[in-house]
Amino acid sequence: IGDNANYSSPSSQLIMNVAVISSRSVDRYNEALTMIKSLLFNWDNTTHRTLLHLHLIVDAGGLSYFTKNFLNSLPTTKNIAVTFHPYESACEDTVSSFLHSFDFHLSPHYSGRAGYCRLFLYKSLEKIYPNMIDNFIAVESDQLFFDDVGKLFVDAIDMMEGDEVVAAP
Repeated sequence: IGDNANYSSPSSQLIMNVAVISSRSVDRYNEALTMIKSLLFNWDNTTHRTLLHLHLIVDAGGLSYFTKNFLNSLPTTKNIAVTFHPYESACEDTVSSFLHSFDFHLSPHYSGRAGYCRLFLYKSLEKIYPNMIDNFIAVESDQLFFDDVGKLFVDAIDMMEGDEVVAAP
């Protein structure tokens, strides 16, 4: 949908990809924005020499909300890229196809398709950025950061040796 990402960064910098899903209501958008603010408040890009690329998987209401309430107030002093991904193609279509292929029904859990969507985020991002996204952190919209997310990211990368998936709360 929109992309201000620039992958032509110096090789000494690490691109930290963070994916967040937010859809269905202003309450969810507010929750995700609070999480993003906590991430940015605690992020120290000088320590880990990281560039932050936020992948926001949002519906039409979320695109409007985050454009108005987030993009227009992004700090210009940090290396931050934001890409919006349409919730419908990243989640709705993919999850429907998955459920249909196994004759499963959607779980009654309140997260709905967004809960399943995390299973497919890597494939969705890889289609958009072939051979450019080696790893990412998927963050629940109701999480808060009280320390630098770069520490978690660098530690996770150091532990991974191949096609591994790391999950945290």
